[in-house]
Amino acid sequence: MARLKILNLSKYYGNVTALDEISMEFHPGITGIMGNNGAGKSTLLNILASLLQPSFGAVYLDDRDIFDMDAGYRRLLGYMPQQQEAYRGLRVHQFLEYISVLKELPYKTAHNRIPILLEQFHLQDQQKKYCEDLSGGMRQRLLLAAALLNDPLVLILDEPTAGLDPIERASLREALIQLPAHTITLLATHIVSDLEFIAQELVFMEKGRIKAQGDQSDLLSACPCFISSLSAEDLRKEDPQLKLVNVSYQHGQKLCRVISHTLTPSAATQRVPAGLDDLYLELLSPQA
Repeated sequence: MARLKILNLSKYYGNVTALDEISMEFHPGITGIMGNNGAGKSTLLNILASLLQPSFGAVYLDDRDIFDMDAGYRRLLGYMPQQQEAYRGLRVHQFLEYISVLKELPYKTAHNRIPILLEQFHLQDQQKKYCEDLSGGMRQRLLLAAALLNDPLVLILDEPTAGLDPIERASLREALIQLPAHTITLLATHIVSDLEFIAQELVFMEKGRIKAQGDQSDLLSACPCFISSLSAEDLRKEDPQLKLVNVSYQHGQKLCRVISHTLTPSAATQRVPAGLDDLYLELLSPQA
């Protein structure tokens, strides 16, 4: 089983520390990477895509330094940056052919892979359309197909659903679920619902460091979430450090959803399973 290992990775921009001695391992499957703006996510992904050299530390793919591997690593890499655009003036099929040339794929390999990807991402009926005429969701599916042309061992996705509506995001998530089982997929996003049902592992970053990482179900189980009919003000008398997630109304009753490490269940307050929104707020928000 392949593994991508980060060891004591640091990146400095003058006096600014973007990454601060982080270490972790990634394995096949989808790993979600989350953090507020400035957490270091994009810097990390740029290093893992070999676009940026670290100040210190190293990245290994199966014990081989990715920067020593050079082009050999990039032949195993698929990368979908946040600000990528499909080339105007090219039809969908032409765009994939062009990307296959840039990836130095043999003609026969590209000839076989392109129809498979068009069908996988429901683009076979769009292949004669110009890229600029595609909807946002279709364009993102096309860019994901392009990243997968070389059947990558490592796939890096930076905010792949940014700017998409809920239907288009659901469509792209469906495509991600169909990724090959051997692929190490790293998906950075601010939209936690994109990860809730597809990411096995989660990494939370804060100020260039790893705040938490692990199996999603284990992290959720450790997050103490409560629903209460008491007001947030009354709940804070019991726990001044609690975090208010939201306020909702059910059957005319006002309910507070909170994160607390000291509240105990009562007639008015019940512990409930945490969701990814709860976990994000628990780990990355200041006291509410």
